Amino acid sequence: MKWINEFKIAVIEKDIEKGDELLDKIPRFKEVEQMQTAYALIEEAKKIALKEQEKLRCDMQNLKKSKKFFEY
Repeated sequence: MKWINEFKIAVIEKDIEKGDELLDKIPRFKEVEQMQTAYALIEEAKKIALKEQEKLRCDMQNLKKSKKFFEY
Protein backbone atom coordinates (compact mmCIF):
# COMPACT_ATOMS: atom_id res chain seq x y z
CA MET A 1 0.00 0.00 0.00
CA LYS A 2 1.33 3.40 -1.00
CA TRP A 3 0.55 5.12 2.34
CA ILE A 4 2.43 2.48 4.32
CA ASN A 5 5.46 2.74 2.03
CA GLU A 6 5.50 6.53 2.27
CA PHE A 7 5.14 6.39 6.05
CA LYS A 8 7.96 3.82 6.28
CA ILE A 9 10.21 6.21 4.39
CA ALA A 10 9.23 9.10 6.66
CA VAL A 11 10.02 7.00 9.75
CA ILE A 12 13.35 5.78 8.37
CA GLU A 13 14.36 9.32 7.40
CA LYS A 14 12.95 10.67 10.69
CA ASP A 15 10.99 13.19 8.63
CA ILE A 16 8.54 14.44 11.25
CA GLU A 17 6.83 16.91 8.92
CA LYS A 18 6.12 14.26 6.29
CA GLY A 19 4.96 11.88 9.01
CA ASP A 20 2.52 14.47 10.35
CA GLU A 21 1.24 15.09 6.86
CA LEU A 22 0.66 11.37 6.32
CA LEU A 23 -0.99 10.95 9.71
CA ASP A 24 -3.59 13.49 8.62
CA LYS A 25 -4.37 11.22 5.65
CA ILE A 26 -4.55 7.74 7.22
CA PRO A 27 -6.51 5.55 4.83
CA ARG A 28 -9.02 2.88 5.72
CA PHE A 29 -7.18 -0.42 5.76
CA LYS A 30 -8.81 -3.55 4.37
CA GLU A 31 -6.40 -6.12 5.75
CA VAL A 32 -5.42 -6.80 9.34
CA GLU A 33 -1.77 -7.06 8.32
CA GLN A 34 -1.86 -3.52 6.92
CA MET A 35 -3.42 -2.26 10.15
CA GLN A 36 -0.73 -3.97 12.21
CA THR A 37 2.03 -2.55 10.02
CA ALA A 38 0.55 0.95 10.24
CA TYR A 39 0.22 0.63 14.02
CA ALA A 40 3.85 -0.46 14.39
CA LEU A 41 5.03 2.41 12.19
CA ILE A 42 2.96 4.94 14.12
CA GLU A 43 4.41 3.65 17.39
CA GLU A 44 7.93 4.03 15.98
CA ALA A 45 7.14 7.54 14.75
CA LYS A 46 5.86 8.38 18.22
CA LYS A 47 9.16 7.23 19.76
CA ILE A 48 11.11 9.36 17.30
CA ALA A 49 8.94 12.40 18.01
CA LEU A 50 9.39 11.98 21.77
CA LYS A 51 13.17 11.72 21.36
CA GLU A 52 13.20 14.87 19.23
CA GLN A 53 11.04 16.65 21.81
CA GLU A 54 13.47 15.72 24.58
CA LYS A 55 16.44 16.84 22.47
CA LEU A 56 14.73 20.18 21.82
CA ARG A 57 14.02 20.59 25.54
CA CYS A 58 17.68 20.00 26.37
CA ASP A 59 18.80 22.40 23.65
CA MET A 60 16.49 25.08 25.01
CA GLN A 61 17.82 24.59 28.53
CA ASN A 62 21.38 24.94 27.26
CA LEU A 63 20.47 28.12 25.42
CA LYS A 64 18.93 29.57 28.58
CA LYS A 65 22.08 28.71 30.54
CA SER A 66 24.25 30.31 27.87
CA LYS A 67 22.09 33.41 27.84
CA LYS A 68 22.38 33.77 31.62
CA PHE A 69 26.14 33.30 31.41
CA PHE A 70 26.54 36.08 28.83
CA GLU A 71 24.23 38.44 30.68
CA TYR A 72 26.70 38.77 33.54
